[in-house]
Amino acid sequence: MENSNQQQQQCDAGQYCLADGFCITEVSLIPTCILALIVGVYTCHQIRRRFAHVRASWMYSLTFLCFAIMMTDSMFVHCFVPRPDPQSKYFVISMIVNLINLGGTTSIAVGFFFCGLADIKWIDGDSFQSKLAYGCSFVAVFLAWYLALINQWKNMFLILYGGMVGLFCGLYLVMQIILLARSTHHEGESEFRAIMYFILCGISGAVGLGAVFIWRNQICSMMGPVLSPYLGPTFVWFILSDVAVYFLFKYVEETMSLRDTSQVEEKKKKVYPNYNPYTNVQYAPMQNQSYIGNDGKVYTYTKVSQNEHEDIELMPNSILPTHRHHTNNVF
Repeated sequence: MENSNQQQQQCDAGQYCLADGFCITEVSLIPTCILALIVGVYTCHQIRRRFAHVRASWMYSLTFLCFAIMMTDSMFVHCFVPRPDPQSKYFVISMIVNLINLGGTTSIAVGFFFCGLADIKWIDGDSFQSKLAYGCSFVAVFLAWYLALINQWKNMFLILYGGMVGLFCGLYLVMQIILLARSTHHEGESEFRAIMYFILCGISGAVGLGAVFIWRNQICSMMGPVLSPYLGPTFVWFILSDVAVYFLFKYVEETMSLRDTSQVEEKKKKVYPNYNPYTNVQYAPMQNQSYIGNDGKVYTYTKVSQNEHEDIELMPNSILPTHRHHTNNVF
C-alpha cells in the first residue's frame, strides 16, 4: 500500500500558482489538447470539402468537430479550471466546463454510433428523421450528465462515461467490420489501407486507455518522479487519443472514397445505357435531351458533368413530347 501511495505521488501533476491563487495544473496536456483542436478542425474541414456529396458525410464532419470542441474544453478542465466546489466562487464556471467535457465525450461516441448506422444503411443519414435523432441524442446525453452532476448520482462516471462510451464505440466497431465484410468494391489497395488505418486506430485507442486504467502504476514507475508529472498516464492517453482520431479519419477517408466511387457508378448505371465500370466506354445523353435510363424512366439531362465525382443532375421527365428518342453519344 505504501508503494502504491508513493507511485501515486510520483504521478501527481505539477501545479503552478500565481499570486492571486490562480493555478495551472498538468501543463503537458496543453499541447496535446491544442493538437486535438487542430486534428478535429482539419478532419471536419477535409470531409466537408471532399465528401460533402457523399451520403451522411455531415455526421462524420460534425462528430470530428465535436472532438475538437471537447478536447479544447478538456484543456480548461484539466489545466485551468478548478474542480467543482459549491463553496467556490468559480463553481458555476467549473460546472459548465466539466459538463461540456463529460457530455462532449459521451456525445462523440453516440455520434460515431449514428455514423456507423448510416454506413451500413440501417438509417438514411440525410433524412430529417436521422438529423433529428442525432441532435436529440446529444441533448439527452448532456441532460443526463447535468442531472448526474447536480444530484451526484452514484456510479455516474461508470455508466455515462465508461459504460456508454464503451458501448457505442464497440457498436461502431462491429458495424465497421460488417461494412468491410460485405464490401463489393474490391478495390484492393484502398481496402487494404482502410483496414490498416482502422487497426492502427484501434491499437492507439486501446493502448491509451490501458495507460490510464491498466498500466498506470507501471508508467509512473518507469517515468520516475521527475518525468511522471509531465509524461504520465494521462499525457499518454491524451496524445494517443489524438493519434487514434487521426487514424480514424484516414479510415473514414478511404471508405468514403470507395463509397463515393460506388455512388457515381450507381448513378451511371441508372442513367447511362450499357454502362460498364470495367471498361472505358460510357454512353451518355446530350444536355437538355430526353433520355430513357436503364430503369425504364425518362429523364432530361440538365447538366454536363465536368468531374466524374460531381453529382449527375437529372430530372424525371413527366411532360416530354410523345416521341422519346434514345441517343448513344460516346464521350
